[in-house]
Amino acid sequence: MGSDSDMAYLGDPESSHVKRAKEMIGENYDKIRADLARFSADTRWVTDNYEALKKDYGDTYVAVLDKKVRASHANLTKLLEEIDEKGIDRRNVHIELIYKQDVELLF
Repeated sequence: MGSDSDMAYLGDPESSHVKRAKEMIGENYDKIRADLARFSADTRWVTDNYEALKKDYGDTYVAVLDKKVRASHANLTKLLEEIDEKGIDRRNVHIELIYKQDVELLF
C-alpha cells in the first residue's frame, strides 16, 4: 500500500502488534491505516517544503491536507474555525506553526 518508510512507520503487517491492532480496530483498519499514511505524507511534505512555507506563511499556522495548504492564520483558534467552515475534518489535517526565523534550541 505505501512506501517502505510508510511500512516502517505503520508497522510490519505480519507483526503480532499490527495483527492485534487490526483485530481491535476491525473493519476500520484499512481506512485508519490510509489516514495515517496520508497524515505522515503531509507531515513529510511540510518538512520538505519548510523554507518555501516560511516565505509565504512565516509566523502563521498552516493546515495541510493532501500536501496542500488548505487554510492559514496567525491565530490557532481562527485557523480551526476556518478549517471547520471549509468542512475539513480536523482529525485528518496536519497543523503546524511555520516560524519566520529559524528556531534555536538551547540545552
